[in-house]
Amino acid sequence: MTRLSEDIPFPGQLAHEPAPQAEAVVSGVDAWVVYQLKNNLLRGVHYENQLYGHWNAYLYELFPSRRRFMITPQAIIRTPVAGEGEPEDIDDADRSFGSTGAIFESRNLPGFEECIKYPDFVPFKEVPQVDGEIIHHPITIVEVKRDLQGLEDGHSQMVGYMTTAARHRNTPRTLRGFLLGGHHLKVYTIQTGIEGAEPEVGDRRDILVPQQEEGSYDIALELAKLAAERWNEVAA
Repeated sequence: MTRLSEDIPFPGQLAHEPAPQAEAVVSGVDAWVVYQLKNNLLRGVHYENQLYGHWNAYLYELFPSRRRFMITPQAIIRTPVAGEGEPEDIDDADRSFGSTGAIFESRNLPGFEECIKYPDFVPFKEVPQVDGEIIHHPITIVEVKRDLQGLEDGHSQMVGYMTTAARHRNTPRTLRGFLLGGHHLKVYTIQTGIEGAEPEVGDRRDILVPQQEEGSYDIALELAKLAAERWNEVAA
């Protein structure tokens, strides 16, 4: 058993293993996690944070930490500044190179940094380095609202998250985001690395409607596909 109080050696590279089918990832989700999430979505909640724990547990089932996925609640998406390069190329004291591959204003500048976004959940592939630095590969964005009205209220937030994250170099070429209003959903898709790109927004779906019925959306399967695609990312 590894304890925080013990000396822990650098874990080394992620070992390659056969990537599972998305269906296999979904079938491995603990039934208790599914039951608790569905029960709270059906009965409704007074505050959206009453859903955070259930969604966090659900996401960790689909993006397991043993494959070096990391679910970051209230993840910070900083707004990049103009410029490209590698960390060693940034010699301007007013700029710094971030873990997601973008260039930002230095935190040492006076005042407060503006235009920081805080989506509810961002699954990352996290790559620790021997020198203590960490590289983050964002996979998707999940924003949780308590009810159907949240799909309207959260739209501008989601657009901001997507357009800002699309400017980070380590973001996937096609980035998908999930805006949930209770058990209703809209999927946002943006092509990254394109100046001025805006996300496409899908029709409203219901994640509790059986898959064969109109208006359904299997969010578990779609998230599991994203996990399976990156199962061996940064593997040896």
